[in-house]
Amino acid sequence: VVEDDALPADAQGGDAVGLFKQSLKIGDRLCSVTSFASHAWENGPYQITFIILYPTLGESWRIAVTEEDLNLDEEASLANMPLPKLKALAKKVVEQLTWVGSEEGGDLGIVFLAL
Repeated sequence: VVEDDALPADAQGGDAVGLFKQSLKIGDRLCSVTSFASHAWENGPYQITFIILYPTLGESWRIAVTEEDLNLDEEASLANMPLPKLKALAKKVVEQLTWVGSEEGGDLGIVFLAL
């Protein structure tokens, strides 16, 4: 489990649950990825958030993926999902992230495709 102090400041002390923090390759780029699950806002939809740091450029991106983005069945809920299953789902989402733009053009970004 990711400790509270490893989460971004706005996720500490709330309902956020740390899922993982590790170095992962997205495409051919090695990145530091921190993932946590939380409500988007008080009583809002539950989501999985990823903070992706690409050290080569010193850039970071924050991507949130909701139940709707994941096409979960109506009876499935991120908020009620057991932690091991939530972690596994978050790892699957990372596999579906892709780069857009270019480093040279200064418009490099990252997007979630779909599961």
